[in-house]
Amino acid sequence: MNLRETLLGVLKEPTSIQARFALARALIADGWLRAAQDMILASVRASARVGDFFSGLAMARLYLQGKAQDEALERLAARFCRKADREQEPVLFPVMPVRRRTLVQDLEARLPSERYALVQKAYAIGVDISMVPRLPEHELPNVPIFHELQFADFVTFAKHIEPLSLHAGTELIRQGQCERAFYLLSHGTAVVEQERSDGQFVELATVEAPTYVGEMSLLTDIPHRATVYVTCESMAWRIASEDLLFLAEKQPAILEQLQEIIRKRYLENLLKVGLSAFQIRDHDTFHQLFRLRIVQPAEILFREGDPSPGLFVILHGEAHAHSTQEGYRGVETLGEGDIVGEYSLLMGLPAQVTVSMLLGGLLLHLPVEDYASLRQQIPDLERALQSLLAQRLGHFPELIDPLDDFSSQRDSRWILPNAQSDAQRTGKSRS
Repeated sequence: MNLRETLLGVLKEPTSIQARFALARALIADGWLRAAQDMILASVRASARVGDFFSGLAMARLYLQGKAQDEALERLAARFCRKADREQEPVLFPVMPVRRRTLVQDLEARLPSERYALVQKAYAIGVDISMVPRLPEHELPNVPIFHELQFADFVTFAKHIEPLSLHAGTELIRQGQCERAFYLLSHGTAVVEQERSDGQFVELATVEAPTYVGEMSLLTDIPHRATVYVTCESMAWRIASEDLLFLAEKQPAILEQLQEIIRKRYLENLLKVGLSAFQIRDHDTFHQLFRLRIVQPAEILFREGDPSPGLFVILHGEAHAHSTQEGYRGVETLGEGDIVGEYSLLMGLPAQVTVSMLLGGLLLHLPVEDYASLRQQIPDLERALQSLLAQRLGHFPELIDPLDDFSSQRDSRWILPNAQSDAQRTGKSRS
């Protein structure tokens, strides 16, 4: 679209971040780079106002440099960093309603035809964000990792994470590979796919941005258990483990938050996949009693003859069970979705096998003392678990659920630069 059309787009939708950014890009196309920079900075400020963190971050990192980028990231930090460091909420005054259609028609009729005058008018409208509503702080989304950071750390981290523009079919993570990084998919749609032992490919899930992918690699050294690829033009951010661990030295709550995200994600999957038929309504109690446990390589979970350790659900990795009892054959291998320790827990007996994880892994653990409490609060629990044991849940997918506090960001074309896909740089294209 030309400058006049994009300007009318802002007049029609003054609260639209996309319309404002389109106007800035029209100025870039016409060579008005300084004016466009000011307008993009205003669009970042508008994104911060409405709580659209990911669009603001993309505009700041992809289209601004130097002091302008610093100012944009500081604006985002003031809005989305840890609450103790956030800017004070301004006193808001009610805005009188405006008859937008009449106003737009009047302004359209009065738009100058001379080129320079039109640019001046576009600049004045583009940098004025007074019509963009400010979302109250209590309604702002909590951005994973970022919302635990102090102001200065927020800006530093936002500068260092790696932006990726992705074409349809580009893989974010690949089954069988190890990578000490994870991804925030800020715009687009992704599919989780797994290759089974028989060579068949199974689609496990489809999810819309914003979401995160591959976070297990920050907690274990086990290769990815599934492949995740985008299905349309998308935007993602690569977060290297070394950057995250550096920040975690200052803010230990970052890793605790990541573990809590994983724990809740897989508990919800257990409730949906394995226990959905029993309509367990008290999800909060269920969440409180299951704990996330990171298992080190060659660690023994429990030994044959030990008192019941409780119940384990394997989230990531493989466990190996063996016993000295007569009739027990060899070593049994257990994978994602399998439950361990259930027999001794339900029967009130010592452990019947020794269970270890050669490569380490990730588990959900319900201690025996908490099981008794949970059974009192959820009467159907024992029957649900017995039913669960009668079936194998199958491989737990590396779920990528959308972030709860954010609206869907399926369309990324408006914000992506007209550049070559990062698939060629990363070597992850599926084509």
